[in-house]
Amino acid sequence: MNATGIASRPWRSLFFLCMLVVAAAPAQSADTLFARANDLYRAGAYNQAAQQYESILARGAVSGEVQFNLGNCYYRQGEVGRAILAFERAARLMPSDGDVNHNLHLARLRAVDRIDPVPEFFLVSWLRSASSVVPPDSSRGLFFTFWGMLFGTLAVLYLARTGAVVRWSRVSFLVSVPL
Repeated sequence: MNATGIASRPWRSLFFLCMLVVAAAPAQSADTLFARANDLYRAGAYNQAAQQYESILARGAVSGEVQFNLGNCYYRQGEVGRAILAFERAARLMPSDGDVNHNLHLARLRAVDRIDPVPEFFLVSWLRSASSVVPPDSSRGLFFTFWGMLFGTLAVLYLARTGAVVRWSRVSFLVSVPL
């Protein structure tokens, strides 16, 4: 007994036991919600299943399976935009899952207002094709060499104003720009 006349050890044990039960309760309820949502999905109640999956996510759970199933619910309801968002989140959490990538592809095909990608800038495509031929270490070295040539000739052009230097720096500049 302590100075107040209360045995502190049993109360402390009871307190920690209650804390353990409270801490374990959200994990069990998330699993229960996930199982209930899966049952609703199998029964064809996609709206209620989506609400269950959303409530799991609202509790702070980060799960690719929940996002994937939520995307399936939205897709079945015809909400393609929300399905694409859920599938993209699932793909970020589970990048190697073939089902997620397949469903994301199907949802994107069904999108009505598809946004066409902006065409790639021609210099970027040139660099990509050059980097596929030349190993990365070599292309990095070439890049820095020609970059240095470019700024070196610009510095010479700016600092030296004689005719011969200007001609050679213009030639060097024209050689280093396309490369």
